[in-house]
Amino acid sequence: MPDTICVDLGGSSVKLARVSADGRLTLGPVLSVPSSPEDLGPLAAALVGLGRSSTDDRLGAAGLALPGIVDERGLVASNAKYDGFAGVDLRGWLATTTGLPESCVVVENDARSALLGELAAGCAVGVKDAVLVILGTGVGTAVAHDGQLLVGAHGHAGVLGGHLTVAVGGPPCTCGNLGCAEAIAGSWALGRTWRAVVGEPPPAHLVPLGYHGLLDAAAAGDAAAAAVWTAVRDVLVALVVDLCHAHDPDVVIFSGGPLQHPMVDVLGLMDDVHRRLYPSSHRPTALRATDPASSVLLGLDHLARRAIRPGTTTQPTGAA
Repeated sequence: MPDTICVDLGGSSVKLARVSADGRLTLGPVLSVPSSPEDLGPLAAALVGLGRSSTDDRLGAAGLALPGIVDERGLVASNAKYDGFAGVDLRGWLATTTGLPESCVVVENDARSALLGELAAGCAVGVKDAVLVILGTGVGTAVAHDGQLLVGAHGHAGVLGGHLTVAVGGPPCTCGNLGCAEAIAGSWALGRTWRAVVGEPPPAHLVPLGYHGLLDAAAAGDAAAAAVWTAVRDVLVALVVDLCHAHDPDVVIFSGGPLQHPMVDVLGLMDDVHRRLYPSSHRPTALRATDPASSVLLGLDHLARRAIRPGTTTQPTGAA
């Protein structure tokens, strides 16, 4: 089967890869997040270059994932990061850039793509009912029921777990709600969470506050950092309890760089979830994502291959 080209428009960087039929990734350069649709030139050039990265230049399909609510053409709505891309025909742009027919190009939410990557080629192969929680710039979630990604009637189902209310009357979120999980646990909110927990701003050596600095400081015995992490952990426990009550999964997958830190005891976190679940609820297994950096790309590959029609092969734009 021909290769696919996949693009992960993340919260802090853009990753892209050419993926072979056996799941091998040829990674492209890591790019800065484009500030507007007019800033897609470097990504287009990188995609064309990646299209030439094999002695066999055939491409069969392409996929693009980004945070927010998506439809088959692109972004419908975003929580600040990609607002300028709402309504832009990203599917058409990717088809033009790669030289592929639009029928072989897919667009998906990044958390759904990450979950599909874990189900197809990661930590949850063979699992049919799962919930994914990604901790990073925001708090992303996705849900699979009976092997199918949950999408909903209007594309919103499963992906807005980070905007479930975990603190009534809590801090405002950029989405317009109060007390969202993301408004406390998203890395963009950590400075505010530190001030709420500690009573003063984070120290200068931790500014701008991110998860790497927070968790390293907590692991080194910084009491204030440990208290902030405890507050974030409590939010994650509440969120996962809510997701389990709503979706009854067999497994809960924890993804994102912060949740791979040695300071984060995923099994201990899940024990607290189990203690708070409804008495007859299934106690799902906690899994760590195999490779959070590649799960979105592998999920897009799996999704894009469904779009390949037998015999459809197109040279990428500019291919030799």
